[in-house]
Amino acid sequence: MPAALDFSQLRTKGIETAQRYSGDIWTDFNDHDPGLTILEALCYALTDIGYRTSHPMADLLSSSSASAGVPTREQPLFTGDKILVSAPVTKADVRALVVGKVQNVRNLWLLPLDGKPNHFDVLIDIHPRSKTGALTEAEINSQACAALIDATKILQSNRPLGIAYETIRPIGYTYAPLIAQVNILPHVSAETLAANIIFAVEELCDPLPKISSFETMMKAGNDPASVFDGPPSVIGHIDTRNFRALRASIPEESLLSAIQQVAGVQSVASLSFDSGVRTKVSASELTLPMPSRAVADLSRLQFHRNGVPVSFDAEKVVRALQNFDSEQRWASLYERNSVKTLPYATIPQGNANRQLDRYRSIQHLFPQIYGLGEFGLQKSPKPASIAHQAAIRQLKGYLFLFEQLLADQLGQLDHIAEFFSFKASDASYFAQPIASAKPNPDNPPHVDQILGSGKDNDWHAHYVRDLSNLNSHNDPYRDRNDRALDHMLARFGEVFDNDALWLRLRAAGITKEHADDTRIRLKRAFLSHCVTLGRDRGLGPDLTDYKETALQTRVRLKSGYTERCLIIEHATLASGSYQLDEVQAFRVRAGKVSLLAVLRDPIQTHQWPQTRVAIAEALRNGADFAASPMPDYTVALSCSAPNHPQFFFVERFGSFAEINWAKKLLTTDRLTIERQLFPTPFFDGQLSAFFETPAKAGHADIRSLTERTLSDCLPAHLTSSIFWLPKKAYATLAQAHKTWLNGGMADPGALIQLINRNACAAFLAELDQFPADSPK
Repeated sequence: MPAALDFSQLRTKGIETAQRYSGDIWTDFNDHDPGLTILEALCYALTDIGYRTSHPMADLLSSSSASAGVPTREQPLFTGDKILVSAPVTKADVRALVVGKVQNVRNLWLLPLDGKPNHFDVLIDIHPRSKTGALTEAEINSQACAALIDATKILQSNRPLGIAYETIRPIGYTYAPLIAQVNILPHVSAETLAANIIFAVEELCDPLPKISSFETMMKAGNDPASVFDGPPSVIGHIDTRNFRALRASIPEESLLSAIQQVAGVQSVASLSFDSGVRTKVSASELTLPMPSRAVADLSRLQFHRNGVPVSFDAEKVVRALQNFDSEQRWASLYERNSVKTLPYATIPQGNANRQLDRYRSIQHLFPQIYGLGEFGLQKSPKPASIAHQAAIRQLKGYLFLFEQLLADQLGQLDHIAEFFSFKASDASYFAQPIASAKPNPDNPPHVDQILGSGKDNDWHAHYVRDLSNLNSHNDPYRDRNDRALDHMLARFGEVFDNDALWLRLRAAGITKEHADDTRIRLKRAFLSHCVTLGRDRGLGPDLTDYKETALQTRVRLKSGYTERCLIIEHATLASGSYQLDEVQAFRVRAGKVSLLAVLRDPIQTHQWPQTRVAIAEALRNGADFAASPMPDYTVALSCSAPNHPQFFFVERFGSFAEINWAKKLLTTDRLTIERQLFPTPFFDGQLSAFFETPAKAGHADIRSLTERTLSDCLPAHLTSSIFWLPKKAYATLAQAHKTWLNGGMADPGALIQLINRNACAAFLAELDQFPADSPK
C-alpha cells in the first residue's frame, strides 16, 4: 500500500516526528490525548488526498479539465497514430504515404529524371482499372479522377525538402490474353481456378504492398512504435521493404512460378503472355502489363484433367474476379474505420466527476466533546464558559492553518490539466477557500466566527481576496511554468536554448518580465504543435498552396525571430531552360585548388569572356591579395589589381600559411575559370534561407541564434546557405518567389538571377564589416 494511503504508517510517522520536536514537553501519546486526536484527524485527511491523487491519470485530467474549462485539444495529449509516425524521407516512404492515405491507389513509382537532380516523374497505379470490373465505366473514371486529385494533394503537401515532382499522372496498362494449357487436379472448380490464376498473374504484374492490420499487430503484442512506424496510414502498417520496382515486362519463369503456386494446379504444359511492352521506353510511355479479363481472352486459358479438356464459364470467372476486387475494397474500408477506434489512436476518457477540489472540514471528525461541531457544547452538562468558548475558537483557528494547506493541495490537483495545458496562465500555485459563502455541509462549523471576526458582513469576499493576494505574491509562476514547459518539451525530444533566447530577447530592449513571458509564450506555441513541428521539419512547402512550413515555424519559435524568413529550394527551379543576363560568381581551378569567388560588381553575360581573361591575367601577374580576419578565427581572402575587377573568395582559410600556399598555386599558367551560380552547388540538394535584417539592437545575437537554430532544424542530407538582406531587397525577392510559385513566370531565369544577386550581395555585405590586411 502506498505510504500516502496507509493511515497506520502516517500515524506512526506523525508520533515519531512529534516526539523528536517536542522532547519532554509532550510525553502522553495515548488515544485520549487531544494532540493525538488532532494528529489522527490530519492523517485521515492526508489519506483522502492520497486517494484522490492516486486516481487514474485519465480521471485526473478529465475531472480537472471539466472544472478548469480546458478542453482536450488544449493539452499535450497526442495519440500514437499521430506521434509515432514520420514524414516521408525516402522514395519508399512517399509510396507508402500515398498508398496508405488515398483510397483506390494501389501503388506508386518515382522515376528520376536524367540531368535534373532530385526531380521525379510520379506514376500512380489507380484501382479499379479494368473495364470488366464490378463498377461501371463512368464510376471507374470518376473514382480514378478523385484518386488522382487526392494523391496529388498528398504528394505536394508532404513533399520532402529539396525534391521536385515534374509530372504526376496515372500509369497506363497494356492488356494481353494469358495463353496457357494447365493440368488441374480432380475435384477442383474450373471457374474458381481460372479466377485464381488470373488474379495471381495480376498480383505478379502489379503486386500490392504488404499491409498488416494495426488491430492485428496490436493484439499480437507488437511494440506500438513498430506498429505505427513509417508515414501515416489509414489502411494498416505498410512494409516499405516490400515495394517492388516498376517492371515493363514479366519474366516467363516468374509467371510460371506464380501459376504453379495456385492451389489446384497440377502442372503447366505451355505458357505465353506477350503484352507487347518494350523494355526500353521513356517514362511517359511506361505501362503495366496485365492479363485481360475480357470473356473472349479468357478462353485462351485451357484446362485439362487427366488428359481430358475441361471447359469453364468465362462469365462466372469475371464475376469471381469482381468479387475479389470487392473483397479488397471492403477490407480497405474496414481498416480505415477500425483505425479510428484503436486504443492508441484515441485519447482515453476518464471519469470527469471525481470532484477533486471538494474539501470537507476535518472539524466534523472530532468528538462532540471538543465543541468543534455544528452544535458546539450544547449537550454538555454545564454551559461553556467564556474562557472555554475562547479555547474552542483558538483550536479552530489553529486547525484552519492545516485545513487551508489541505484544501490548497486539492485545489492544486484540480488545476493539473490547466497547469500542463497550452493555456496561458499567470499562476502555478492554486489556492481555494476552505469554506463557501453559502451554507454548505462541508464548511467548517461556525467558520464566520473565526474568518469573519472584525470584518463586515461580506467577510467571505475579504477572505477570498486576501487568500488570492497571499498566493499570487508568493507564486514564482514564470519560473515554474518555464520549467514545466521544458519538462514537457523534453518528453518529445525538444530543447530550447534558454540562455541564448533570453539574451536575444533582452538585447531587443524589453524588460526581464516581458522577456520571460515571451519565452514562455514561444514554448507554449511550440508545444501545442510539437508533433507536426518535429515530424514535418523535413518537408517543403506545398507549391500549390504556399503556407509557412514546419521548418520555418520551428525557427521562428525557437529563435524568437519574429521577422520574415524565406526558404528557397533550388531543386524546384531546375525545371525548364532559362537565360541569365549577368555573371557575378565564378570558380577558379589550379591543380588541386578549386575556389569559388564573387565579383564586387556583377557584369553582363556578354562581358564574361573578356572578364574571365582579365581575371586570369591578374592572377598570373601577381594581383594584390588582402586577408580579412573573421570572428570564427578563419581568414577571408580577396583579390584586386589596377584596371581589373575586384573579387572575393568564398572559402575561408585556417591560417596565413594556407593563403600563401593557395596564392602560389593561383599564379600559375594552368588556370581554369568558369562562371557559377551562387550559392553552389546551386541545384543539387541546395537550400537558401533569406532573412530580413532586423532593425533592432542585438543584431549579432539575433543572427547567431537564428542561424544556429536553422542549422539544427535542417535535415542532415541537405546543404544550406543563410543570407541576411535589407528590407527592400528581401521584399523584392519574396515577391518574385511568390510569383514563380503562382505560375506568373514563364521560366525561372529571373528568379535564379535574383537569388544569385542577393546571395552575392549578402556575402559581400558580411565581408565589408571586417577590415582587410595584407597577408604576411
